[in-house]
Amino acid sequence: MRCNVCGRELKPGQMFCQCGNTVNTAGTGGELSLNRGSSAKWIIFAAIAGFVVIAMLAAIFIFGLVGHSRQLTDRSQWETRTCANYRITLPANMHESDIIDHEGSELTALDTYQSSAAIVDVNMLAFTEQQKKGLKRKKFVELFKELFPASEVNGYPVSPQEHGNMIYIEYPQDAPGIFWGSNEAWVTDACFVTNEAFYEVEVYIPSDKKEEYQEYVFAWLDSFRGN
Repeated sequence: MRCNVCGRELKPGQMFCQCGNTVNTAGTGGELSLNRGSSAKWIIFAAIAGFVVIAMLAAIFIFGLVGHSRQLTDRSQWETRTCANYRITLPANMHESDIIDHEGSELTALDTYQSSAAIVDVNMLAFTEQQKKGLKRKKFVELFKELFPASEVNGYPVSPQEHGNMIYIEYPQDAPGIFWGSNEAWVTDACFVTNEAFYEVEVYIPSDKKEEYQEYVFAWLDSFRGN
């Protein structure tokens, strides 16, 4: 006997064909027939099951993104990271990742923290003993402003501004693949000075979340303390 759907040779008494059809030999004269209704039901069931699995995976992914975003704005989910050279308060879901390499920079890359919705990069330049004796914060602020007058970064006009203990600039930057659903990052580049070192802390967020996250970005930066 052969399956009249796929043509495979069937053994006597075989109830199922390899193509998935159910064999029915109870017809008139023992002739072979196929239960096509049963086969169709299995196909429909498999399609529905596949759709459900895809929908569940998508829901888990979206829920994860929403959860990560909420932790950025929920201050009860923040924690203070105390390191050898500094401390800073960040969302608990921001994990340490590969350090961003600033090629050609004199600064030492310390740490990079990342979540699905933000990146915080910390760098440092230790002062020499001579620099420690002659450096005053007021003088540093004036020098910084002289080095970075009103100009452009990536075609965006920037001007150094003071906020608390920091001096910072902000600008957009192409960042394809870094944040889901966004190809551009908004960068807040903040600088701090202590008696021992100069620190640069860069925060990257999706540009379309600038207004939503800006308050929290400055809260993270305000918490920064260099040793």
